[in-house]
Amino acid sequence: MSFITLNQIQKSFEGQTVIQEMNLEIKKGELVTFLGPSGCGKSTLLRMIAGLVTPEEGSILIDGRDVTNVSPKDRGVGMVFQSYALFPNMNVYENVAFGLKMKKMEKGEIHEKVMSMIELVGLTGKEKAYPHELSGGQQQRVALARSVVVEPKVLLLDEPLSALDAQIRKNLQKLLRSIQQRLGITMILVTHDQEEAMVVSDRIVLLNNGQMVQNGHPHDIYMNPATEFAARFIGHYNVLDAHDLRTLFGQTLKADGMYAIRPEAFQRTESGPFYAITAVVKDVAVLGNIVRYSMESNSVPFSADLLQQRESGLSPGSEVTLYILKEDVIPLT
Repeated sequence: MSFITLNQIQKSFEGQTVIQEMNLEIKKGELVTFLGPSGCGKSTLLRMIAGLVTPEEGSILIDGRDVTNVSPKDRGVGMVFQSYALFPNMNVYENVAFGLKMKKMEKGEIHEKVMSMIELVGLTGKEKAYPHELSGGQQQRVALARSVVVEPKVLLLDEPLSALDAQIRKNLQKLLRSIQQRLGITMILVTHDQEEAMVVSDRIVLLNNGQMVQNGHPHDIYMNPATEFAARFIGHYNVLDAHDLRTLFGQTLKADGMYAIRPEAFQRTESGPFYAITAVVKDVAVLGNIVRYSMESNSVPFSADLLQQRESGLSPGSEVTLYILKEDVIPLT
């Protein structure tokens, strides 16, 4: 059953349409990510759910209640921004307790909830520290705790981790997902980071030019991109037209159009119904546990990702035969 429903939502700014007749349903307890490039409308969509922006057309329902024209404070929605927006004159405990005090809860109940939340976000022992005494990652934990402790119906996160360095960001992604699953909160995350979306989401809504391009489980979005935009934006797909594929494989394809191939779908051993390609290595990039090879075959460039080996034997100028299962050549609409 839908917990959040967007019906025919539309929004324009200065005559330019930024959200085009959006329909979307989100279940209770889901973590859904709005993913897309800058300017695609994902933050505008989030702010309409929060009540910070009013749609020109359509309606927004939360838990069966039409909140399209309800003020942000009366929607039961919490929000975490990229900027931590902590009160600089309040310590960690006071920042987390702020919303509960506004609800006029009893002191004992506030203390119990605040201490439990501080422990949940891994800041035990930092209760008396002020924001300027904390790292960026710690400040974002406080911002998250402050939003979650008031038990909102929906928690909205607008690129909350984008200002953090890579390792801290990965740690907070795990924490965010852990908190969401433990408490069963309905969350909507906005990000332009494909890896982040894949790691934390139950479902990804891929947006471009104010429209929903694809909507599904991260695995399905990655393995079966529906359009050329999805293939180019998700992962590091090779996107080739039918002419290039015919040149690459030396075989006739059934249909024209565009096709996508995952770089990791290329293999150095034969298995199943496959295409064989003889290619020359043009460039090599080591990406941790994989090596990304820029290759060329019959003047058609493509990328192949192979697992890191102690002795790969491949360097620029090397010639190699690769195999790809026919089912891994994905036609795009």
